Amino acid sequence: MAGSEEDWDEYFMAEAIRSADESKNTSPVGACIVKDKNKIISTGYNGRSNDPHAEVMAIQKVTLSDRRDYKMYVTLFPCDVCANKIIHTKIKEVIYKDEKNIHYVNSTNWKQKSSPIFNKAGVAYRQYIPKNNEK
Repeated sequence: MAGSEEDWDEYFMAEAIRSADESKNTSPVGACIVKDKNKIISTGYNGRSNDPHAEVMAIQKVTLSDRRDYKMYVTLFPCDVCANKIIHTKIKEVIYKDEKNIHYVNSTNWKQKSSPIFNKAGVAYRQYIPKNNEK
């Protein structure tokens, strides 16, 4: 698939959303890790309340030697624990769909808690904006 960065964003966020569809959690989250030349190397989703978060599940599937300068697409901005895991795996950019959990009115805004962690470590992050501009 040849295309612009916007086209790839559409494709990889769709993969993260598909991963979230696998979740049995009442608040599904999906993640997709991509390496250079736009190749998916791992996906993950959150399980039940005591299971790992989607980001951690995706990271655990990647071998230690493979972790370098990758991008992560995730349906919800990572929590502070996941942000630290992302930093340690050398993921260079996080593309997220939502800042807050749309399933809960009073959910935590993880961007407020985790963005300082990413800023300090030099991990870029940006919100995914669909081509049709719907959220």
